[in-house]
Amino acid sequence: MLRIHQQTINRIQKEYGKSDTPWLIGFSGGKDSSAVLKLLVQAMDNIAELHRSVYVVFCDSGVENPLVTDFARYTFRQVNEFAKRKSLPISTYILRPKRKNR
Repeated sequence: MLRIHQQTINRIQKEYGKSDTPWLIGFSGGKDSSAVLKLLVQAMDNIAELHRSVYVVFCDSGVENPLVTDFARYTFRQVNEFAKRKSLPISTYILRPKRKNR
């Protein structure tokens, strides 16, 4: 399992280095998007030249389980603190539609 984990991090690092185009990562708070975010942060923490911005977005439509929304907020706080401490170009956003559009 550790080999697959490291191969995935290596692949993310390789793709990151190919362009300056920003990445937009969707985050739902589920296990798959949580794993993607964790791997991405780990990969970026080990890249010497960080030139590509990464935007991570959670869409709070107002119908999600409140526990999922709370988890997204908690996760984003953790990511923001880590990114700031390590000077990683990662930004997180929680998007909410206007009440009339829900």
